[in-house]
Amino acid sequence: MQYVDTIDNINLIDTKMFGFDNYNAAYLVKGKELVLIDTGLPNQYHSLVHGIEKHGFSVKDISLVFVTHCGHPDHSGNVGYLIKDNPRIKIYVHPK
Repeated sequence: MQYVDTIDNINLIDTKMFGFDNYNAAYLVKGKELVLIDTGLPNQYHSLVHGIEKHGFSVKDISLVFVTHCGHPDHSGNVGYLIKDNPRIKIYVHPK
């Protein structure tokens, strides 16, 4: 199996969960705006930012963040850091 980190306008970001490669991911989707789906664990913010930059973007380029669910910090753990670095980001998450 071949590892692919970009298909069309979707970019995979390896968040290096627990220090392992290819264990957990966030996704950047480029459309009219740049969207991040999930954020990784808080102690992996550097990996998240590195992955964003690897694809030619910065945190300041992100307009929207969709958190698939808040029950697990590997999906929502870096929301606070993202807002700190880019206060214009809008965060979307299901109310439950």
